[in-house]
Amino acid sequence: MKTDPADPIAMLAFHSALRRDLRRTRLVLGEGASRARKARLGRHLLWMIEQLRWHHEGEDVELWPFLAERDAQLHQSLGEMEAEHGAIDRPLAALESAARGLVTGWGDGAAVITAMDELEPPLLDHLCHEEAQLLPQVTRLMTQQEWDDFQQRGWIRGNTPTQTARFLAWLVDRADWTPDQARRLGIPWPAYALVIKPLCAFVRAISGSPWRKTTAAGVGPLMADEYSCAR
Repeated sequence: MKTDPADPIAMLAFHSALRRDLRRTRLVLGEGASRARKARLGRHLLWMIEQLRWHHEGEDVELWPFLAERDAQLHQSLGEMEAEHGAIDRPLAALESAARGLVTGWGDGAAVITAMDELEPPLLDHLCHEEAQLLPQVTRLMTQQEWDDFQQRGWIRGNTPTQTARFLAWLVDRADWTPDQARRLGIPWPAYALVIKPLCAFVRAISGSPWRKTTAAGVGPLMADEYSCAR
């Protein structure tokens, strides 16, 4: 039984990868992407939107009720988290529609940028708020075993090995994790340094990534301090 305090570094890694790809999307569209690249970008955005919804659903269904049971004084903060998730739904649906337009060809990059202009303020503020206010509560109220169990129930269970591999490759993309960060994420350092990272770099080099051969490819995961967080 893991009785150490929970280390929610995986949530930080997820948030940082989201920020990275939002910035990448603006760079790619700003450079005048080809029709084929726009279609690849649209498919990637649709996948990322699915991951974000899954992530928020896991929090709403599993994590927030768990924390509320441990500390009733978190009621207001958890209510704010749920409200922020709700506020993201409409602009996220607009981005989903715009991304589908890139795939089908009936939309263009301008619609995606417009949708992102509407989505990013509530989404990025929410990520900052969650990191500053809720993650310390996760560490205070949960053990590592309880956190691991939550991740399995809320985010991992039901995924196929292929889906899990794709998600990991996305998370690792341009990340420069230290041995300690890899350990905290549950990945043995030799496996990360010698297998996972090189393999992901190879797949990225030969795949139909929307970032391939663009300036966006050099953008790595972005932490909260690289944004203006009002809270």
